[in-house]
Amino acid sequence: MTRASSARILVAAVIAQGCVHREAQRPVATQPVWTAPVRAPSEPDPSRSVVIVQVDGVDVDWSAPWGSGKPWTRTLTGIAVDGGKILVSGWGLRNHRHVEIQKAGSIARATAKVALFDADAGLAELTVEDPAFWQGVSPAVLSAVLPGQRAVKLLHAVAEGMRVDVSGGVVTRFEPSGRCEFVHMKISQVDTQHVSVSDVVVVDGEVAGLVTNAANGEAYAVGSRTLIDFANEAAHAPYRGCATADFVGQKLSNPVLRGSLGLGPGDGGWLVSEVWPLGSASGALERGDVLLSVGDTKVDSDGTYADPSAGRIACPALFSQGHHPGDVVPVQVLRHGERKALSVQLKRWPGDQTLVPWYAPESNGYAVRGGLVFQRLSHEYLLTFGKDWESKAPPRVLEPYELERWASSAERQGIIVLTGVLPVAATLGYEHIANLVVDRVNGVPVWSLDELRAAFAHPTGGYHVVTFAPGQSVQRIVLDVQEAKAADASVRAKYHVEEEGVGPATPQ
Repeated sequence: MTRASSARILVAAVIAQGCVHREAQRPVATQPVWTAPVRAPSEPDPSRSVVIVQVDGVDVDWSAPWGSGKPWTRTLTGIAVDGGKILVSGWGLRNHRHVEIQKAGSIARATAKVALFDADAGLAELTVEDPAFWQGVSPAVLSAVLPGQRAVKLLHAVAEGMRVDVSGGVVTRFEPSGRCEFVHMKISQVDTQHVSVSDVVVVDGEVAGLVTNAANGEAYAVGSRTLIDFANEAAHAPYRGCATADFVGQKLSNPVLRGSLGLGPGDGGWLVSEVWPLGSASGALERGDVLLSVGDTKVDSDGTYADPSAGRIACPALFSQGHHPGDVVPVQVLRHGERKALSVQLKRWPGDQTLVPWYAPESNGYAVRGGLVFQRLSHEYLLTFGKDWESKAPPRVLEPYELERWASSAERQGIIVLTGVLPVAATLGYEHIANLVVDRVNGVPVWSLDELRAAFAHPTGGYHVVTFAPGQSVQRIVLDVQEAKAADASVRAKYHVEEEGVGPATPQ
């Protein structure tokens, strides 16, 4: 969380009462623009747009990734949109094997395909080819504005009863969250026993969002204007995904600090404290810049801006909402006392390109050499230490996640960990070693599994030498090349380990 690419070609037919899709010619974006749905003569019943999505899958056991993980079945709530598509919160589909859809009150199920899954946006589109399924299903009307702080309804699909339950909640605030800094609604007073991922938020007959998580009487939902933008973008090939600015900043409320930077009484401004090397802001913004505005929107001294319907929102959302990779966003900064007009060309920086990704790589997820098991450090691997992984995982693998995970670069792409040792002749005496950060293999620095495999192809003097990062309990492991070769054959036969190792399949 090393990238898997795929061609995703989607053709959407525009239905008048759904959300309006963008023109094929993409203008240079200077300000987020939200397109409103065209209302039908009579307001549709939102329950006719809500469907039950039944998903079967198998998770990967990252403690032994070559084996079969735990199978699962889950129910998601989906909404029908333009062009015969179903929108769902995408992470309920990770590692899926089969997807079926049914209408509330109907026992008939139709097979669905995952047309698009954006792991960073957390959204997915499904298609259903059976024309009989669409009889009686109406495309949802997606609200062009966020609902504000008010009561909402939550629609929850129940597979056992082939029904959609309705419960209530109250929107209490809005905040950017997730990899793409989308504006999410916080919904309080929620019965979380009857609310789960992908439930539909409804206000006055219009869809206002999809739930991304729910716990402890609260739920968070991605807003409808993001759903509109996602559907619009998915309708044009190639799908560009979401973009982020990838920098962090400091509030400028202290008057002495503001004066030292040359800010006047009427200026807002957010002090740029770090710019991530692979992000959109790299090459445009610099550490020490004061961000004054994004497009035509002023950034205030607490790092927020005034959103017409959501109130005060953290300014990084201005680079994500309504924008995509390739768009050029004008910004104004104060640099060394001088005001400058700059342009930020947005990029896609997928989550698996972070130094320690929050989800495991989609392919080539592990490598076994001479009985030594190597994986890229990821949040999913850290979860193998249990519910309390933040206190139970060894500090040597926690520290990169907590301190460095955004600091990847073209040279330093990831962190490789020796996660375990299999009992073969070549590893005698190494059985107790696990969870060590790898520095070099055969004298070559390794930041990816591909680099590790290439380094193992060039042993030194009849030996494989694995050295570990400083400050760990073990400095090096040495394997005899011939013993390691025999161990590889033994491991493949005994554990059914693929020679190169293949990680989990992620829906595309």
